[in-house]
Amino acid sequence: MDFTRASDAEVDRYDVELGAFNNNNTESAWILSNRDCWYPNPYYVGPPVPHPESYAAEYAEDHAAELLELQEQNRQDDEDSVYLADNADQGDCPF
Repeated sequence: MDFTRASDAEVDRYDVELGAFNNNNTESAWILSNRDCWYPNPYYVGPPVPHPESYAAEYAEDHAAELLELQEQNRQDDEDSVYLADNADQGDCPF
């Protein structure tokens, strides 16, 4: 019997490439698989794009002030939510 075995990674990459082809995906340089692995899109049309996870550290360094501002805003939003929940009239709660 003649057949070729494929590793899980090979099957995963094939599924990603087939999905990109079937969806006519030419805008995404990288595609995230169901196994949480990034694969280059062979149908991508555009300038070279670095690996998504390698760019995160550089982005964080370049935009540290913006990220800190967003963290502070999210922290304030969380505090407001807790305050509202603690001071909500229990009679209005549908549960």
